[in-house]
Amino acid sequence: MKPWFYPTLAVIGIVLLLITSFYAIMGYVMGPNIRIGTIDVQKVTAESLTGKEYRDEITAKYNEIGEKIKIAREQKNQQREFELNREFDQFVKDKNDQFAKVMNKKVSEIAKKKKLKAVFPSNLVNYAGKVVDITQETIEGLE
Repeated sequence: MKPWFYPTLAVIGIVLLLITSFYAIMGYVMGPNIRIGTIDVQKVTAESLTGKEYRDEITAKYNEIGEKIKIAREQKNQQREFELNREFDQFVKDKNDQFAKVMNKKVSEIAKKKKLKAVFPSNLVNYAGKVVDITQETIEGLE
């Protein structure tokens, strides 16, 4: 046998296992009594009080760091400018993660109350029967 045969066979086996697992899970989730929820994450972020608070914090940090970046550019200090950009990117990532946790907790509560099997972002669902939109309830829950 060629030296590439067994690793290739292992990769094919793993891919087949993943594909069959995906269809098995989807078969369970998409059973006859399925109730799927959708949520417009951008709308929740834009309209909920909690989302606005997180955006305001990010904007304040942007303004603060923007001034520091401007000074670093004037001083032609590229290293400091890079560090400030990285600091801001990390701040935004942390704030987005915090908001996602808060929002996901609320989505989970609503999904359990409505007995939904799954909740997907509405921009990922092209078509599904029996879909329940929980966007407005999530917005109200994050007030």
